Amino acid sequence: MLPNAASTKTLRAQIQDELARKIQNSDSIADAYIRYQDIRQAWSGHDTIQHALHPVRLSPADIDSIRDRLLEYLSILVYIGADEFLDNCRDYFFDVQGNVLHDDSKLPVKEQQVPPVGSFHLRQRFFSDQFLFKPETLVESSIIKNIDSQRRLPFEFISRDVFAGAYGKVDKMGISPFYLNTVDGNQNPHVKFVACKRFHASSSSHIDSKRELDNLQVLKESITSHGHIRIHLAILFHKGEHLILLPWADHLDLDIFLLGGHTFMGTKLYDFKLRFHQIQPATMINDICTQMSHIADALEWLHKGILGGAQRNRVYFAHMDLKPNNILIDTDQASTVGKWVLTDFGISAFKEDDYSAPTNLLSIRDLYENLTIKTTPRRDPGAYQPPEIEHIINRSLGPGSNAHPGRAGRKGDIWSFGCIFAEVLAFALGQTPAVEDFRKYRKGLHKNDYFYEKVPNQTLVLHNQGTSYQVRSEVRAWLGRLPETYSFPNKAIDCCVQTILDILVADGSNRPRAHDLVRKMEHVANHVITARRPGPLRNCPLVRHSPQLQVPPLPNENPVDSYTSLQHEISRLPSIKRTKTGFEETLLSNGTPSFGGESHVSRFAMQGPASEPTSTQLQPTLSPVADSTQRFETNQDNTQFSQNTTPDRINSPRGLAINLGKDDPSDSSYEDKSSGFRPSFARESRLDLHGVILNQDKLRETRDPVEVSIADLSKSEVLSVSLCPSGHRIAFLVTRPKDMHRLIYLCKISLNTLKLQPDGLPIKLPLGPEWSHIVQSGCNHVVWGNSRGGIKHVYMGSGVIERAKWDSTQHSWLAALVAVAVSKHGSVAFVGTKNICYVNLADIANFRSLDVEQEHTFTHGAFNDDGTLLYAWAFGRPDDRLYVWRIDEATRDLVLPTDSEGSYESKQQGKSNTTLIPYNSYLGCIIRAPGDVFFPAQIRSTHRGSSTTLPKMTTIIPKTVAACVYGDHSLLVVEKGILHTRIREHRIVGGANHIIEAAAKRPMVEWNFSAGKITQMRVVHVPDTDDLMIILCTLENKVVLIPIIARETRS
Repeated sequence: MLPNAASTKTLRAQIQDELARKIQNSDSIADAYIRYQDIRQAWSGHDTIQHALHPVRLSPADIDSIRDRLLEYLSILVYIGADEFLDNCRDYFFDVQGNVLHDDSKLPVKEQQVPPVGSFHLRQRFFSDQFLFKPETLVESSIIKNIDSQRRLPFEFISRDVFAGAYGKVDKMGISPFYLNTVDGNQNPHVKFVACKRFHASSSSHIDSKRELDNLQVLKESITSHGHIRIHLAILFHKGEHLILLPWADHLDLDIFLLGGHTFMGTKLYDFKLRFHQIQPATMINDICTQMSHIADALEWLHKGILGGAQRNRVYFAHMDLKPNNILIDTDQASTVGKWVLTDFGISAFKEDDYSAPTNLLSIRDLYENLTIKTTPRRDPGAYQPPEIEHIINRSLGPGSNAHPGRAGRKGDIWSFGCIFAEVLAFALGQTPAVEDFRKYRKGLHKNDYFYEKVPNQTLVLHNQGTSYQVRSEVRAWLGRLPETYSFPNKAIDCCVQTILDILVADGSNRPRAHDLVRKMEHVANHVITARRPGPLRNCPLVRHSPQLQVPPLPNENPVDSYTSLQHEISRLPSIKRTKTGFEETLLSNGTPSFGGESHVSRFAMQGPASEPTSTQLQPTLSPVADSTQRFETNQDNTQFSQNTTPDRINSPRGLAINLGKDDPSDSSYEDKSSGFRPSFARESRLDLHGVILNQDKLRETRDPVEVSIADLSKSEVLSVSLCPSGHRIAFLVTRPKDMHRLIYLCKISLNTLKLQPDGLPIKLPLGPEWSHIVQSGCNHVVWGNSRGGIKHVYMGSGVIERAKWDSTQHSWLAALVAVAVSKHGSVAFVGTKNICYVNLADIANFRSLDVEQEHTFTHGAFNDDGTLLYAWAFGRPDDRLYVWRIDEATRDLVLPTDSEGSYESKQQGKSNTTLIPYNSYLGCIIRAPGDVFFPAQIRSTHRGSSTTLPKMTTIIPKTVAACVYGDHSLLVVEKGILHTRIREHRIVGGANHIIEAAAKRPMVEWNFSAGKITQMRVVHVPDTDDLMIILCTLENKVVLIPIIARETRS
């Protein structure tokens, strides 16, 4: 039915009402706004635009242009009631050829650009109400963003004064979906919660506020990042105040944690048992010491300096206000106590290594260039401050305070760390009552609860002032009682206490440096984790010559009946049967746990006794933190414990067989009793895949790494790089000086001659989008990026042939794109947060959409090497899920339903960075979760649709920058060190349940190289040889090749 004037008026009134109902922050006129997705919804009817603009005659092309480019304009006109203008609006918006003259991208307009909508009242309404329809889109950035005071910020949830910071109020804000553009070009598909710190420019703390803003900007601009330092998302200047936006901490801060979910004043903020429901009192110390080790590593990262500034000079930081309030706690599925991160650099000090002289100038520029690492802090002494702060404060109150010699900086951070470690140790052993008892006992008859006390003419004399300090006697006494009060094997508590006392040295010049602190905490973390394992700890001085202590029973120990028990760190591992070359390694059934009433662990019994362990096996050395830490347990009864889970690679039927020397004990005593084993849940057995790539009966050794590059890229900036699974092709996405186009360089790698050569001329990408990512397999590649307004763009090609260009205005599902996977056969999976679009480049018009359940969010997708399987990971509630689809090898169509689905216990909240590393051919993959946590997929062919969760056999592999799977049975990782880069091999073993074994102490490869820009790694077969090649890709026009040479045939 054709519209008439009456129906048009009614429809416009309905749109007005719909828009009014969608106003966010409607109780505040100055902060109110309408989200763009709600505007689109108000105009979503098939004929809504045509009927609402009657009697304007519009072509289908005009309607499409209005829907894509003019909805905000039209919404303002309808909202203010500019009916006469709407009845004749075509000539204003379109020229005679149908080109759009004005569009939403030009909003908000200036006063002189207001359209001629009629009376002064309507023009005034348009000018003021346009800001209601055009809230500011926030962009993650290091620089301060000035926002016009009339613009509205997209905070649809605001909770004021959730807790107070030292320099301003901290509010909890919720950023509307799709109104935050991250540095990787993505948008938030859901409300993004942030912590907002506000600073009024006219406040008395203006100088300190500027200092914090500057410090955050330098950190944000640094070329490196640390997972345990909280960096801001954005800094805004709006309506006369600065707003620092930081990711919201799921569990607030460490002080609230130590007080059991309460504030210092006793206000309850959360139920501790519900919030940290997986904590087990007997093993909580493991995760707590691990998190303190991460905090020590974060301090070292600050202290040793970062590159910042226009001249890329090294900038050194000290936190200078380290206390439990400034350690935030995020959710981390690998840790029962969450992930601890440093924050609040409000009085941190830094200097560049340009020999700039100390100064007291306080502009942002001067703070950046001239503040010294010994800058006087502006805080009063506190419980966690070092004793030298007393002298600094006293001198600063007198004349000439600007020139005083007393300083506090990085050495003070070390003292503060020791204080915090003492309190968290108290919590680990006795929870909140122990912390409160420690604080009360520490104060005693003193006026404060500091960790130090004055002692005349002893211990530490400051600048001949006659004042000396020592660790408070109450602190030493309370710590000294802990080993007697709480029982723990292998002197683990003694080790913690002694480490604290080694840190709490009153004389700052004798305190450990940050790198020494890291080593101490790595030792402590390993000590407590391995303390319950059989055998003494040989590398701890406290137990080196002590007899082996009996392991006391854990309190409240119940039969294992759920996967929760797998998260304990009690190290009662299932025995692993090692068979001869070509046969599967299986987990013993004795004592294996059942999960949710249904067994998911192999029930094979060993058909012959294993030989007795050697004396070397009975006395294992403590693995360093750099090695992985296994996180699973079984019922210890009737389970034979294997002392050495990493046999010599020379005699191993698995892995790369690198000769690591004679220090690795060999184990060749197992008999072959599993020849009949064929797992029914996979397409083909791991037995059948053994040796299909190369003859693994060769003994191999590594050669020195070789760096190769392309001369044409010497002056280019590499934005992204992608290595083909075959290892023979590599694609660079680059930008060149004075060239507006971004380019694709396709190259071939000659593994025999160790050369990198261009494969044709560079491909110029279309102008407009900021192309930022590339992925390739075979001759197929996909590039994606963003244009202004947050529009996603993708470019698909095969060699130099362009296959297609899409954007999110054509395909709305691209707006939430988070990852792209491509196979050598041209299959492409566009992974969005809520769906995956599958297409093959040979039939670009035919694509299939795969939607995830409402409570789940996709994070990553990947094909296996031959492109026959597509894996995708989704996190959510009540579980995380792994989906596996098969790709028809004849038609290249995606086969439905899923080939397998796996349900895993979920601990993730907020954004997840989980990625997948598929096995080369075998059905399965390695899942890499946040926090350097790895675990193998436990594939079940019958698990689809099941609510029973599968076990996460997690392994922490710290400092990993890249990883890959070789031959379906080895996980190789690149480990970032301070001065060196290392490659370690972890075997993937098991039957029904796969696990990742610990790596050998000696790395496969170690060389002096910066691992910071390594992005990918593959291990491939060198053609016509029995050799292998490790290929490392970097963002520096550099490919690292590491030959692995077959020396001889094993006997």
